[in-house]
Amino acid sequence: MRRLLSVRALSLSGMIVAGCSTGPILPAVAYDPWTADAVNVTAPLMGGSPVNLSTTTLAVGSKGPAYQDEGVENALDTSDYATAQSLITSKLSAYDSARGAFGEAYLRTALVEALIWQGQLSSAATENKRLGKILDGLAPTGTGYNADDLKELRARALDDQAWLAEALGKLDDAQSYLGQAIVLLKELHAVDRQTWRLIGCMSHSAGLKAEAGDYPAAKGLLEEALSEVNGSHSLSPLNVADIQGSLGAVLYKLGDQTGATAHFSQALAIKNGTRALSRPYSPGPYWLSPTYKYWDGSPWSSKNFQNGVQVKVMDLGDIAIQCAVVRDKITKQLIQASVTVTNKTSQPIQFLGRQPVLIVLNPKATWAKLVQPTELAAKVEKKAEGKAKWVRFWGQGATQTVSSTTMGNMPMYGYGYGGGYPMNSSFYNGGMTSFSRNRNGDYHQFSTMQVPDPIAEARAFAKAQQIQDNGKAKAETIRSQSLGPCDIAPGQTINGSLYFDAGGLSKGSACLLRVPVGLAQCEFRFDSIVDAP
Repeated sequence: MRRLLSVRALSLSGMIVAGCSTGPILPAVAYDPWTADAVNVTAPLMGGSPVNLSTTTLAVGSKGPAYQDEGVENALDTSDYATAQSLITSKLSAYDSARGAFGEAYLRTALVEALIWQGQLSSAATENKRLGKILDGLAPTGTGYNADDLKELRARALDDQAWLAEALGKLDDAQSYLGQAIVLLKELHAVDRQTWRLIGCMSHSAGLKAEAGDYPAAKGLLEEALSEVNGSHSLSPLNVADIQGSLGAVLYKLGDQTGATAHFSQALAIKNGTRALSRPYSPGPYWLSPTYKYWDGSPWSSKNFQNGVQVKVMDLGDIAIQCAVVRDKITKQLIQASVTVTNKTSQPIQFLGRQPVLIVLNPKATWAKLVQPTELAAKVEKKAEGKAKWVRFWGQGATQTVSSTTMGNMPMYGYGYGGGYPMNSSFYNGGMTSFSRNRNGDYHQFSTMQVPDPIAEARAFAKAQQIQDNGKAKAETIRSQSLGPCDIAPGQTINGSLYFDAGGLSKGSACLLRVPVGLAQCEFRFDSIVDAP
């Protein structure tokens, strides 16, 4: 499984420097990610020789080690994690223990991956514990595997553990797992099919160090990762572009704008060379589809504020896209992502060829559920109608309290001369009467009673109607402004909203939003989700 990019740590945050120089943009690289033929790509490095990348059939769809299951790996590689989980579960239920524990360890490693990337973190943690016990019991060699096979599988499991630990907010554990994986993968340097995982683990570790503010260490790891690229046949040029972009982000944090711009430019040149933004999506290995990331300091990234809400913008040449996210302040769990995309080309561009993704990052990673607009609009209307019904119920027959005072002699109660002892109070006609005697011997009679209040009733009915009208208006806005799959005509702009249910969401949580455009994805990280204005 070739998942290289952190859902969290590599989306580095920081302030944009206004008016920063974009530097030279390299010519677009002639690279077609969907061909099975070898393609040579040159990506110049700062202060060094060009990196020559040869993408062969291995990079486009290697069958990998003999112990792997082709069906399972294909499902994982195309991000069809539900299918992968189903296949693995079926194979485990029919697994013959005579085949050896190594085969089971492989299947459970793949199962952990499928669960992580569906956001089923608790189940992934449970399976990971089971996997650990199996791996700990394996001899260096055995039935169906050799020493290198075991190192590969252990490194893969450690890589997965790092993602799981990060998703659960255990960043120190994630770094530890990555360090162990890197040691094993360096020992497998001669097994070129694992070079992609080595630089992926280095890049992941660098992202975590940058997240912790250790930019010099992050820079060193990313430069070391790039040094591993030369001569490898297990890499897509997009793998290198991602590292170039990450290195640019780190250099920007270190104040090296010139170096940052150069690496950003190289990353953009490689990704734009795929023409992915103007190509329709079709299922395939995810590592061959570029992800354009919003990075502070990059030539294509900028931000502004509208009504107190941060708006992030990427101008990628073929398209310009801007996004903002807010939390519904009533439900506290619904996230609205506002998206605007402009097609700057002379041909239609596909929008939302696959589902957008929103991941809440803290206190632990949560994959939010995309909510269909018709379903959400109906829910909003129903909730408003229910609330209006209760307001009408409590407002109907509203009353108000009326008080009166009567002065005079104390009434007789028949207890001896003068009436004897009076009662303290009596209730009648829905009101209350009480008596008190003043110093002159006179008595005051105080009375209260409830009488109809037509003004309060009318006010309650008006409020109920307003609640219902507001609900209908909001539902209509959701229906009319919600975005769905479409083609954006040349020169045209679309704008609207995507809605996600994030469950219990704390104010200030960070999130990651991925919006598919063509064959590519555009990724934005927001460090704090604010309430809607």
